[in-house]
Amino acid sequence: MPSDAFSATYSDWKLIRTRAVVQIVLEVPIEDADHAYNVLGGMPNSAREIWVGVARFKPGTEVMPPEQSKPTEKPPASEDSTTPARARKSWQEMKLAEQSAVLCHDPAFRRFLAEYCAYEGIAVLDLDMAIEGVRGHCGVTSRKDIRPGTWAGDKWGELVGAYRTWQLAAQVVPT
Repeated sequence: MPSDAFSATYSDWKLIRTRAVVQIVLEVPIEDADHAYNVLGGMPNSAREIWVGVARFKPGTEVMPPEQSKPTEKPPASEDSTTPARARKSWQEMKLAEQSAVLCHDPAFRRFLAEYCAYEGIAVLDLDMAIEGVRGHCGVTSRKDIRPGTWAGDKWGELVGAYRTWQLAAQVVPT
């Protein structure tokens, strides 16, 4: 499993009429509880929603541990080649604009965007189309405007969640 995902079993649901929603109960083995808690961002906070993606594992299949998605195309090199290489940041340490740059260079993400944004007849977006797709989805003219606590930041989180769910669904293979 990717470090930002966990598996669980669907065990119950409850209708909340006053809010016109359904609560879905997922059970996680106790040994995975801390990881699931961290992936979900800790204790729920009623002042801020955290959207997640959910994908069903088909009966008779097993989840294969995926390799972390690594871009096969490198972002453009700095013009100043004398600058020492920066230490790699973890996904959580990156600004949202940096995350979008990493994913836009990833062919798997561009394939997901082509499906998600319903580009007819295009299986994989090129880099420029992926950047435009992210900007359009997040409602910004520059990816620098995708920041935590903003509508654009929330839309980016939803997009990444949908992508991670899409990745997990692709990892389910017949046994």
